[in-house]
Amino acid sequence: MIKYFIRSILTIGLLVILSSCSNELVPWQTKNMTGYMPDLSFTLTDANHNKMVMAGDFKNQVVALNFGFTHCPDVCPMSLHQLQSALSKMDEVQAKQVQVLFATVDPQRDGIPEMKAYTENFGRTIGLAGDRASLIILAKRYKVGVEFGKVGEDGHYDVSHSSVTYVFDRNGAARLLIRPDDTPQAIADDLIRLVTEK
Repeated sequence: MIKYFIRSILTIGLLVILSSCSNELVPWQTKNMTGYMPDLSFTLTDANHNKMVMAGDFKNQVVALNFGFTHCPDVCPMSLHQLQSALSKMDEVQAKQVQVLFATVDPQRDGIPEMKAYTENFGRTIGLAGDRASLIILAKRYKVGVEFGKVGEDGHYDVSHSSVTYVFDRNGAARLLIRPDDTPQAIADDLIRLVTEK
């Protein structure tokens, strides 16, 4: 009887351990980059509210950081639309715990008014503006490649840049990389997982 009792306790304990391990080993649907990128860090201007903000102001929120520029014809609006589609698949309480930040890589043309007008087309997205040096530091911190094209006679020029979104947990730790081919449902599932993470 005692042997049976001990065996039952050991079996239950093993099942609990295996269950815990299986939860930890469930793969992310987007790209897991835990431990590969530095924590979220910046001091820039929140263009939507015209005030200085720091990364710490977004603590206790899951942050999705995207880089782009307001004159971008395709990649930038597609990336921001991808994030909004993902948020629409989450319930309202969960979605409000995710903050999308859009940092410009083209500060010469993207001032506070331009960033505010642009980001207001994408839900609760906040535009980050600032001086060129600060924005370059932020882009380099996350290995975002930026290349400026030749200026045309009309003053227009193209900007090539990375088209991924970086996701940080509530403590500002870099956790996920969202790529253009990730589906809104996959993104939503991973964001929900981060939002509900203890």
